[in-house]
This record gives sequence, structure tokens and C-alpha cells, in this order.
Amino acid sequence: MFENVFLSEKARLNFIDSTSSDFWIGANTLINPGTWSWMDNTPLDFSDWEKGQPQNTSNCGAITIQGERWHSDDCDKQKPFVCLKTISANFTTVLPATTTMKKIPTTIKAKRCEAEWAAFGDFCYKVFDPRTWYEAEQICVIENAHLVSIHNTQEALFVANLAYFLGSDACSGPNQTWVGLFTDDTFKTYKWTDGTPFDY
Repeated sequence: MFENVFLSEKARLNFIDSTSSDFWIGANTLINPGTWSWMDNTPLDFSDWEKGQPQNTSNCGAITIQGERWHSDDCDKQKPFVCLKTISANFTTVLPATTTMKKIPTTIKAKRCEAEWAAFGDFCYKVFDPRTWYEAEQICVIENAHLVSIHNTQEALFVANLAYFLGSDACSGPNQTWVGLFTDDTFKTYKWTDGTPFDY
């Protein structure tokens, strides 16, 4: 729930001048028809569907900016979206010499994200301009990422706030953002495009 609210808040701020009311996440039923999962084919281990959702006529997941709840929608619609990727971290530094030791190159692991990406936990997130759900996932893959998958309340709030706060200059259209949730088995099960479990 935390990530939903956070992403919705970020989306609301990012899309403040737009008419977007929701954004794509990586949830869909395309990889395994009828089963909602993330775009990387991990199962949905968290969900926060609006009442009456997901509908059996739509295969892609989105989060409403104002309500922070999920709903299914037509994958061909253009919406802002949020990508997720693992934080890259290794960099080398040289420790200063003292009278008892030489300069030694040391690899230090530090969690950080590239410019325009926001860190949360072990992942980096980024808000993009509106695209169809399919285009959004393709752009995320090009960025070495996937549409966002949600696995706990904190992540849901983070993603909601990120989309709200960072998407205001990027998007137009209804206030929604795509997630990587999808179904490919006539809405029997749901998956995430990143292959993580549908466990929330």
C-alpha cells in the first residue's frame, strides 16, 4: 500500500499539468493468459485492485493517481508509466596512503541509481511519457528494466508517490500510470512482466 500511495503522489506531482488520471504498471495477463503477473513473468505477490477489478475484458494493469488503487485497462491506451530495474552499485575508489600502507584500489558496493531514476530498496524507478502498455514495457526493456511490479505496501506507496511527484512535466491524458501486471489466460491468473511472484 505504501508504494501505491507513494507512486500515486509522485504521479500527481509529475503529471500535475496533464489530464492523466492513472499510469501503467507492469501487471498484465499477456504472458500467461488468464493469470495476472508482472511483465518479467514473476507472479503478482501483491495487489491493490479497485472494487470490481480486474475486469475480464482488459489485460494490462494501471494505478489511479488519486485513489492509489489498481484497475485493468486496454493495453493499447497511452498512459504515463514507471519502469523498475535493479540498482547498480560497484565502483572503485583508492584509499589514501598512510605511513604503514600503500594506496589500495578497493571495490565498494554502494546502492545508487542513474540520473533521473529514483532508488527504493534494491531497485531504481523512473517515470516516462505516456505510451500504450506494450510500448511502455518495450521502453522499459530498452532501459534494462520492466514496467513496475508491486510486492508490498511500502513499494506501492513509493511508486504512487514517484509517479505523482515526478510525472507532472512528462505526461498528458488521464491521470493513470501503467504497471507490469497482466493476464494471458482469460483472467484466471495474473503475472508481473518482470517475472516476480504475484504475491501482494
